[in-house]
Amino acid sequence: MVSDVIPGGPAEDKLYRNDVITEVLYPAPARAINTPSDLQQALGRLKNGEYVSFRVFSLQDATHAPRIVNLQVSK
Repeated sequence: MVSDVIPGGPAEDKLYRNDVITEVLYPAPARAINTPSDLQQALGRLKNGEYVSFRVFSLQDATHAPRIVNLQVSK
């Protein structure tokens, strides 16, 4: 679950507090995210400037409809 988004960072206006990242879709292979460690492991393989795609849903959205979020990695 997203607990904070850094103002001016790559996730600003794309990820929000209480969003839940459930899967990394890109780069392939797609993999489920069940723990913060899963996410850190997936992101740790990326280089500055590469893109990552997540399947995300919001706990604040009553429908909990998933959406795809694409971010450019900056470290």
